[in-house]
Amino acid sequence: MEPLTNPANEAIMRRLLETVSKLRSMVQERDQSYDEFTAVYDALEALLPVRLPELYRVCDVLTRLVPELQWQIVAAGIPATREDLDAAARRAWNVVEEMGFLKG
Repeated sequence: MEPLTNPANEAIMRRLLETVSKLRSMVQERDQSYDEFTAVYDALEALLPVRLPELYRVCDVLTRLVPELQWQIVAAGIPATREDLDAAARRAWNVVEEMGFLKG
């Protein structure tokens, strides 16, 4: 594979690398709701020049959530789509909050 020599391509690749790096470093904070977290995640994901495969999107978001929320979601079954994950995570967030799992 040849290195990028076209300045436009290099600029695109630099933006892509920056965006992917930001996505890779994201983790949900304990005081951050699912919706707050995914708003930031989705804004970054929208900067990518291609749409990621759906199952990858689900797994990537799921692994970045606080463990208590992950457990609640996975206990009910791993969602197949981001839409399903969003619905499951909102239900799980209510349970996690009601049970006081995130206090601490």
